[in-house]
Amino acid sequence: MAEYCSAVLRKACLEAITQSTTGIIAEISKIASDDSRSVHDRLCDAITRIIYFYSDHPYVRDFVVRHAADRSERSTLVTEQLIHPAYESCRTLYEAGIAQGIIRASHPALFFALLSAAANQPASFPTVLRSLAPEIPEDAARILIAETIVETLLHGEPCAPPR
Repeated sequence: MAEYCSAVLRKACLEAITQSTTGIIAEISKIASDDSRSVHDRLCDAITRIIYFYSDHPYVRDFVVRHAADRSERSTLVTEQLIHPAYESCRTLYEAGIAQGIIRASHPALFFALLSAAANQPASFPTVLRSLAPEIPEDAARILIAETIVETLLHGEPCAPPR
């Protein structure tokens, strides 16, 4: 019985988290497909939005990290319902960025994995950063890491501040 309840609870959690990512996936798809803007500008916006989504929704980050890492049915469901749709929302934009030399990666999936890992900072990140660099205020850590991720991963002109 306990195993059944645990499976039902995980399924309900996955459904709730999938629902909470619907908006960001649609937003990233819209940014990625807006051909009226340069690839560079769309990459800046998309990556910034992804980073802030992870920061603003730590329960999504924690759920995906916990359940996507093993080789189980849970991992398959998380990949199918969360990771694959997120990747597909920006894959063609990453391909365009690679083609233009803005992204230095051999495959968009590798860039997606790198960005996801960089953006998935634990909740304790500001405190840990403060112990490494006391001159960086804890309340500025999330903004500064977002800027650093974008500046590190995108080559060429700097990104304008987020809208």
